This record gives sequence, C-alpha cells and structure tokens, in this order.
Amino acid sequence: MRVAGLKENKRSKTMLGAFSGLDKRAKPAAGGFVDMQNMSGKHSPRISVRDRRGIMHLGDAEIYGLSSMDLCLDDTIYQNALITVRGDRIRAFYYKDDGVLYFKDVAGPTNFETFDTEKEGVVSGGYVYFFPDKFYVNLMDLTDVGKMEARASLGSGAIYSESGDAFFEVILEPCDLDGNPTEGETAYMRLMRKRYKLVNGGKGDFVTNVAYTAGFSDLDTVTISGFADQELNGDYSIQKVDPLHQYIVIAAPKAIVQSGTGMTVTVSRLVPDMDYIVAAGNRLWGCRYGVDESGKPINEIYASALGDPKNWRKFLGVSTDSWQASVGSCGVFTGAICYDGKPIFFKEDTIIKIYGDYPAEFTMTEHALRGIESGSAKSAVVVNDVLYYKSANGIVKYDGGIPVNVDTALGNTKWKNAVSGGVDDRYFISMEDMSGVRSLFTYDTVKRQWYREDNIFVKSFCRCGSELYMLCGGEEKNQVCTVCGSYNGLNGENAGTLEAPISWYCETAELEYETPDHVYVSMLQLRLDIPFGSRVQVDVEYDSDGVWRRQQVIEGRTKRAVEIPLRPRRCDHFRLRISGTGDAVICSIAKQTEDCSGKRWKP
Repeated sequence: MRVAGLKENKRSKTMLGAFSGLDKRAKPAAGGFVDMQNMSGKHSPRISVRDRRGIMHLGDAEIYGLSSMDLCLDDTIYQNALITVRGDRIRAFYYKDDGVLYFKDVAGPTNFETFDTEKEGVVSGGYVYFFPDKFYVNLMDLTDVGKMEARASLGSGAIYSESGDAFFEVILEPCDLDGNPTEGETAYMRLMRKRYKLVNGGKGDFVTNVAYTAGFSDLDTVTISGFADQELNGDYSIQKVDPLHQYIVIAAPKAIVQSGTGMTVTVSRLVPDMDYIVAAGNRLWGCRYGVDESGKPINEIYASALGDPKNWRKFLGVSTDSWQASVGSCGVFTGAICYDGKPIFFKEDTIIKIYGDYPAEFTMTEHALRGIESGSAKSAVVVNDVLYYKSANGIVKYDGGIPVNVDTALGNTKWKNAVSGGVDDRYFISMEDMSGVRSLFTYDTVKRQWYREDNIFVKSFCRCGSELYMLCGGEEKNQVCTVCGSYNGLNGENAGTLEAPISWYCETAELEYETPDHVYVSMLQLRLDIPFGSRVQVDVEYDSDGVWRRQQVIEGRTKRAVEIPLRPRRCDHFRLRISGTGDAVICSIAKQTEDCSGKRWKP
C-alpha cells in the first residue's frame, strides 16, 4: 500500500565475495571471521573447508622423533624416506613403485643411550645425527652407523679376572709416522697397551698388544689424560690408527718413553653437550648455557670440524678446524636454525648470528632483538625465504632486519609452546593457550591471512618433498598425518587411511548497520558450493544474546553452487554461524538493507 506524501524505503545491496580468514581483533577487517574451525584459504578469496588428512599407520611403538631424507637400499635410492625414532630403534618408511609403504630398521638398541626421550635428528650430507644420544646413521650406506664419541681406558698393573689373570703396561714411545719404533728425536709417538703373563703379581713374558682403537680414526683430535707427567696430558691429533687397532700415532710434544704399571690413561673424543644443534656450511653447530661437570659456567657456541661432526676440539690452525666462542649476552638459549646459509642462535631477547666461511674468519654478532620464546624452539621455520617463529610477544617474521609481528589477527590470546612447519606458501603452527588447550593455525604468507584448523596436539612437523607430516600427541599419540592435504603417498594398501569427513564452522563478526539512520537488513543471501554428501547449517545470533537460531539446513546432492536466502529479524546487530560436515566452499554473502526512517517528501 502506498501512502501519499511518504518517501519510499531506500534499498541498497552490498556483497562480500572476498574473505580474509580469521580475524579476532575488536574491529575485524572486511571478510574476516572472529572464530572458525577446520577452515582454509586454498580457494581464496573464497573460504573453504580444509583438506582431509592422510593418517599413516606406523605401528604401536612410541615415536620420539621425525625427520626426512633419501635412503639407499639394495642399490636403489628412495627419495623422501620418513625416518622415525621409535622405541629403541630407528625405522625408515619409504614407498616403492607399487605404492605400498615399506619400512627398514636402520639402527637398533645398541646405538641408544636413552630409550624414552625425544630425539633431535640433524641432517647433514647423507647422514642423520641424533641428539642427545650422539650417534649417527649414513642413510646412503647403512653399514656406516655408530657413536659420534669414542673413549678408551688403558689400565695398567695386575688384573685378576675370570677370563684370565694378566699384567698390563701402558707405553708411550717414539715412532715414525707409520708407527714403527725409532730412536733419537722424532715428531711422533705411539700409545699402546701391552699384555704380559702374571708372575708373582708382576710382569712375566710378553703375550700381545691389546686392541683398543676401534672407535678412533685418522686425523681425529683426542684428549689424553692420566699420565704422571702432566705435560703429556692434553689434546692430540691422531696421525694414524693401527689397522689392527693396537695403537695410535700422535704428534708428540717431546720425544720421551713414558711407561707405567700403576696408572690409567684415558683417550677420548667427545662431543659437547648442547642445547640446540643445526647443520650449516658442512658443519654441525650447537650452543650450550649452564655449567659443566666441574661446575664451571658455560655460555658458548660450538662448530664441528668441516665435514666431520665427530670432532669438536680440532684446533690445528687450518680452515677445516673446529671452532668455539663465548657469548656475551646472559640467559638460556631458546632455539637455533640455519637461515640464509648461516647458523643463527636465539635467546628470548637476543639474536646471535655467525658470519664467515672458516674458523679464522668466523665472526659472532649479537643483536638485542626479539628472539624465540622459551619452549617454542620448534616454531622456527623458513617459508618463502623468510624466517617465522614464536617470540615472547607473538609470532614474527624475520628477514635479517627487525622482527615484525604477523599475528595481530589472532587477537589478544596468549600462546606458548609453539611447534611449526612450512610448505608452499603456508606456515603451520600448533600452540597452547594459558589453560593448556592447543590449536593448530595456518598462516598464508602471501595473502597474510590466518585460518584455524582444530585442537590436534602436534609434537613436531617434518617436510617430505611437497608433503608436510606431523607427529601427534595427546589422544592421537604416535599418529603421523599429512598436514597440507597432499596424501598421494598414502594410496598403498598398508600405508594409511583418509580422515573421516570433517566437521567445521566459521562465525562472522557483528553485522552492524553502517548508517545512523533507521535501516534494517531485509534479506541475506549466502552463496555456497556444497558437493554431494556434505551438509551445511546456517544459524543467526541476535544482539549478542548467546543463542544460535537455526535458519537453514541443506544437504549437498550435486556439486553446485546453492543460494540460501535468509530474512533476519529487526535488531541492533546480529552474527552468522555457518557450519557443516564434509567439503564446502563459502563463495559470497550478500546483504540487502532498507531505510525505514519515514522522512516525507519535500513539496
């Protein structure tokens, strides 16, 4: 009915066809959702349900570590094998041409010092070095496996045992480079242990030279201690190891015959205890803050010898030497990573960079910048040549300058204990809030958009080619899943399963009226892409009353776009909650408003 003299209601229509992901700020950006679960931006600018994960079945033994590299078996190289530290062994999982997942144990119980702690695997060349157990596996030659450290104790004097009583003598004597005894001045000495028959508690006839050097190699730097002559105790470079392992040849400080029957000489090649270890420039790098066995404070950074992670005390004045330096800034180390080919170490308020290509050139610089938060060492990941990590003040990106926050859209929630992974343009991060509840987020580093997935507990991520795997804890303990939706490797009969259809939701911010006049929303139109087998429900909340009112439920029957018209009641503001099960894409939200101010026409 038309009333004379009254102005017709003005109608206007706006459409939102570009969504900006999760935005929990007080005033979200256009297209932002204040809450969501299991959403992604893979169809950006539209918002969609994340991909279903592939779940790998790797057995019941607990997994303590996850890494990836190529594996050589039977003269065949299998790329991107998944290396797991499980129980008391290292097991490699790989795919053959038949698409079936196979496994091979590449190291067993004898290589472990501990069986129930998390392992950190550092990949360098064809080797994986595991800490804190300090052992290695050559995945290009599985016969090359062993401990990074070596130690031999050469006792002397009478030995009484069930295997036979004997008398031992430790001898350090001059020799040539090949280990042959010499007289007169020489630059070399050989260290050996001789066994004699025990006669009246003393030395009888000579029996044999005792083998003890199986753990050492030529050019190792070892620490020798236990000699009565203190000048002989110290670090030495092994020039030769006897093929029968009966002696080592060292560069000697002086030509002297040193023998003893009442001493114990120890030969050791040790790897320092380190908080975090990375590989860079064909070396392993590590850091340590604390006290050593003697109670001496330690605040240092170490580098192994070039191409030789077994040697950390090789100081011969050459370019292949080891290296170490004291750090000036106080506080514990909180993480380390190789970025732009250089090792970088972090404290919560300090970034420490190492420059140079060899020890004489190495330079350490300390910058008072936001570092990695304590407990979030695994959050440091490089995506598209930029480093991202969790600092004490939020998630930041770092390109060598000043760290810049990228997490303002996540609101004011405090997070801790972050674990991250990266693939393509996406940065995945699993964090724990102050109440202990974990959430998995995705950050699109190109579009600068955040999406929240679910509450899965992620212990670590592992990149394998174009796939990203995660090792789960909590209710999904020991479960290994694909993260990024690329699960081509799970097609094998015994390889794994696909996640069940996903339950999801996303909630808009308050849809207010943009003008001070009396307007109301006369119609909402949602355009959705709902494939067959999926289900979508749309609810509305009015004036923040906390009650979600069901408006529409639609079952996907064919893969087509579906429009859902809604007529919200008059209110000050309202919110939408779109939820469902299965795949779906939210294409657009259109809003039609009418001006009901009742102003009259002017004559």
